[in-house]
Amino acid sequence: MLADLTKPTEINITGICKFWFAPVDWFKYFSIKHLSNIEVKYIEFLPIINYRWLIGYHNNENTEVETNPKQTDQGVIYESQVNLFIPGDDDSLRLLLTRMEQLRFVVMVKETTGTVKILGDKISACRMTFKFKNKQGKKGYDVIFSCSNTNPAYIYNGIIPL
Repeated sequence: MLADLTKPTEINITGICKFWFAPVDWFKYFSIKHLSNIEVKYIEFLPIINYRWLIGYHNNENTEVETNPKQTDQGVIYESQVNLFIPGDDDSLRLLLTRMEQLRFVVMVKETTGTVKILGDKISACRMTFKFKNKQGKKGYDVIFSCSNTNPAYIYNGIIPL
């Protein structure tokens, strides 16, 4: 079973930010209510019993969702991704990340600018990959959530889960 990614407890870790994620299979019903083509007012999220948004922690100095349009025979496809650095290195974190590589997700992340974006949906969910790094003496994992969709990453203006 998946769980929240534990908040780092090291004394001098600064700039810790939350992000939210849930396996797409946890959604019994998923609907995005649009204000415009890419702006979202709220998500109707009816999870399967006892499931909820999971919380992760990262400390990227510049969190940005990258979205690149690609012209295809079927129209424009948007390839979106977000890179997060998750501090820490222990067996439970490594096991959880390994498990997560097998699943597809909907991810909500707050960018450095304060804009909240959603990557993935019920049809085009995100894949997650990770790689261990020792960044300026801080051990942790570079984690990438990425997806291809007919819409760019959604801008979210609703209530953020606690």
